[in-house]
Amino acid sequence: MAARPEHANLNLIPVVVNLEVITVQQEKETFDAAMDRAIGAHKLVPLYLWPHVTNAERNKPRMTVMLMNYLSDLERIRVEDVDQGLALMQVCGICDRKPCLGAQISVLACKHAFHPHCLVRLREETPDICPICSAILRRSAF
Repeated sequence: MAARPEHANLNLIPVVVNLEVITVQQEKETFDAAMDRAIGAHKLVPLYLWPHVTNAERNKPRMTVMLMNYLSDLERIRVEDVDQGLALMQVCGICDRKPCLGAQISVLACKHAFHPHCLVRLREETPDICPICSAILRRSAF
């Protein structure tokens, strides 16, 4: 792979890894709660927030560098217990789901909190406003 001309000047060599993720339903946990905890592509930060472009993302519309930096710099708070998660966010204002153990939460400057993966996808469409209060979010950055 390193001998390929398109990789000649890269410090990093792209590698594709296929993972099978299995989520085990805990005792007394509902099926829906287990599925909410499950890791899926919709819960991951998109590849285009990485510092290098991948072939999978090459044809996607590009965000401004400032917006990409804003999204990649968002603090992500990992929920260690349900009470902590509920104190930060009762439900995500984008997907309407409660925080669960292991989930991540990002809080905007206006103090509204969301799942980071929900926020990233929303920011692609409306990069400069909070979906709850319409507060301007760093307009000069975009």
